[in-house]
Amino acid sequence: DRAAAFRGCTHGRRLLLVLDNARDVSQILPLLPAASGCRVLITSRNRLTALEDAHRVELEPLPLPDAMDLVQGLIGASPSAMPAGEPEIRRIALWCGRLPLAIRIASARFRANPWPDDPVFDNPALDDCGERDDPGLAEFDDGERDLASVLEYSLHRLPPALRRAFALLGLHPGPDLDAEAAAALGGTSQPVARQQLRLLLDANLLTAAERPGRYRFHDLLRSFARDRADAILPRAEQDEAVRRLTDYYWHSLDSADRILTPHRYRVGMEPGESPTGHRWRSYAEALAWVTAEQDNLAATCRAAFAAGLDDRCWQIAFALRGFLFIAKEWDLWIETHDLAVAAASRAGDVRAEAATLNNLGLAHLERGDHDAAAALYDRARTLFGRLGDAHGENTALAHHAWVWFHRGDFDQALRESLTALDFIQREGPPRNKAILLRDTALIEIELGRHRDATSRLQEALEAFTALKLHVDAAMALNCFGEAYHRLRMLDDAREAFLLAAERSRSSGSPFEEARAHNGLGMVAAEQSDWERARSHWHLALARYTTLRDTRREARVRFQLAAVPSGPDRRTLQHGREGTREDRSLAPHDAKRL
Repeated sequence: DRAAAFRGCTHGRRLLLVLDNARDVSQILPLLPAASGCRVLITSRNRLTALEDAHRVELEPLPLPDAMDLVQGLIGASPSAMPAGEPEIRRIALWCGRLPLAIRIASARFRANPWPDDPVFDNPALDDCGERDDPGLAEFDDGERDLASVLEYSLHRLPPALRRAFALLGLHPGPDLDAEAAAALGGTSQPVARQQLRLLLDANLLTAAERPGRYRFHDLLRSFARDRADAILPRAEQDEAVRRLTDYYWHSLDSADRILTPHRYRVGMEPGESPTGHRWRSYAEALAWVTAEQDNLAATCRAAFAAGLDDRCWQIAFALRGFLFIAKEWDLWIETHDLAVAAASRAGDVRAEAATLNNLGLAHLERGDHDAAAALYDRARTLFGRLGDAHGENTALAHHAWVWFHRGDFDQALRESLTALDFIQREGPPRNKAILLRDTALIEIELGRHRDATSRLQEALEAFTALKLHVDAAMALNCFGEAYHRLRMLDDAREAFLLAAERSRSSGSPFEEARAHNGLGMVAAEQSDWERARSHWHLALARYTTLRDTRREARVRFQLAAVPSGPDRRTLQHGREGTREDRSLAPHDAKRL
């Protein structure tokens, strides 16, 4: 009767009808006017996908300038509020996740307890890194408005199974997730997880991430989901969900690492079968997955450490190391391996601790901290010696040789490298032998022993090719290019660098590709082909810039600045000197064992 009366009242009129905060489509349908001259504007926290012929406008959080304007307008209206400058306004807007309701509540708090008296707003980290990791919903309550209650209202209308799925998703430690990760968390199948994600997306309790098939939480929703997990899930169920997720990421990463870095020495690294982990079929597929998931993998490593899953923590770091070497992500390498060392030590796993220390040393060496790298290698050798592990001791010795190399003591570097090579040739696996052959050759190049170096490089390259170690092969080709360049065999050097660039691109190693283009630029400069030199150096510069390798980026910029408008032998000689200096900056670029 009420619906009929409403239609009678609106018949023949031209109306704009506003239906605010609609719950679902069944609530809307009786209110739609029959007259063709009417329009209806509906707001809802749900997507209302069953409403046909509607034009939908998705509302994201406010852009930061608009959020700051709203904060300024709200706190500036109070005569008692202490004046706030742009940094304070920005902090409040970011702390509120740029959500209007949160901004209104926070602004009310500010008016009652102005800056800087309220420590909640005094978070300098917001100036640098944007939204806070966990704003804490308890802070968004001004006595009249409560953000948690608004979100609870949306969640309460969902079925119990979906409310549980939402709470479990709150345990995910990374920035986004897909259906596979959601299935692992929920202990369910991928089709069920995919349906749950879609329904939570329709309820605006999840947000579609930039990449297709991936979802993320707004920071405040993530905090709410974690609160719900604590409220409705027993601790044992939460712990089991985190373990399932950790196992999913570890098994998938281990599978990818065995393709990216085959024939790697893997003592104690047999994860067994997993119902949820991926099994990759190609190098490109494995590389693409780890590239997309690297932030989630790092977050899972942290979560595993926090949960006391020490074996998973160091194993994730171990398996992530191959990709991090390709991508040259030194900060992420150091962070995950610092956690892994602590986890292995806490678990009393001496072998894992020694292996992780060895791997950690390379990241510090590449960052230019030679003393830290030497200390880590010494610790690793001591632990391997305690275990009677000669392979580990010689691996650490081979790594330590590069500390001497970077310090300019090439003779001592060669002595240690040859000692380790002698052992590996007798008792080591083929991959390790090939790596040490290449490492030793690089040191010999610096000592001017180019003929010996090229002989070792040829043996190493043949082994890398047979073992399908693509990045290692690209590195060996770059070493060939450098050796031939020193020998003034410019055509051979150019051919080696071209092959290295091709291998680098196909294996996804921008660093080795940059190294190859830098070498090609050097060869072109030697031949006074300045246009070609400039072209290759620009390609190298672009890749070093992407990798944030400031030292090599500066070197290439220096080379580009020295390119003359015409042939100039003085500039050419300067280019030769620059080549040697570039090597002394950290050119070994040799993959560790």
